[in-house]
Amino acid sequence: MIPQVLNFNPTYPGVSQSKPLIARSTFEVPVTIKAVTSNDFRIMASFSPVKIKANNKTEFGYITFDPTK
Repeated sequence: MIPQVLNFNPTYPGVSQSKPLIARSTFEVPVTIKAVTSNDFRIMASFSPVKIKANNKTEFGYITFDPTK
């Protein structure tokens, strides 16, 4: 994932923030991303499964941080 760590700005309850999901394949063959998980229930990923071409970078969805959860 690019970047490997996502930092969200300070926010207020009720104000969510989103950032794009970007992955880079370093493999010589296409890679399929089927799941994105987080142990923090305030973080939600929205995307469809995607196949990333070999040695390519792809934006395929977004991550939302909701501080009210």
